[in-house]
Amino acid sequence: MRHVKQNWIKGSALILTSHIAWSAWLILQAVVSKVYPAPLSLTTMICFFVSLQYSLLALFFARDPNSWRLQWNLQLITIIYCILLQQGVVISALAYHLQAWCISRKGPVFAAMFSPLQVITVAMFSAIAFAE
Repeated sequence: MRHVKQNWIKGSALILTSHIAWSAWLILQAVVSKVYPAPLSLTTMICFFVSLQYSLLALFFARDPNSWRLQWNLQLITIIYCILLQQGVVISALAYHLQAWCISRKGPVFAAMFSPLQVITVAMFSAIAFAE
């Protein structure tokens, strides 16, 4: 029982840290959008630095050289699909661009308002589509 309580406390602390970091990110993005008014270039720079950070984290966590070896199978097709279409270039760039546009028009509070709505939408979709 002690292990469950300890994980609950860690999880709550991580959720709180996540929300604080997200709020700071939105406020920082509002300040940057006033100083740097080119949203497409800003989106490109954000995606580049996020890719750089993910690459360094991947090198840190996946140290085994065999895990980096790609073969022509379903794994490679899945990686290409995820990078190009799902969470990679298209969706991330579109999400960052729309977020920057929203923040430049209405401010960071308006953009932050959609975070709870996103959780509710995902919960409803998983209940309807996946019967969870």
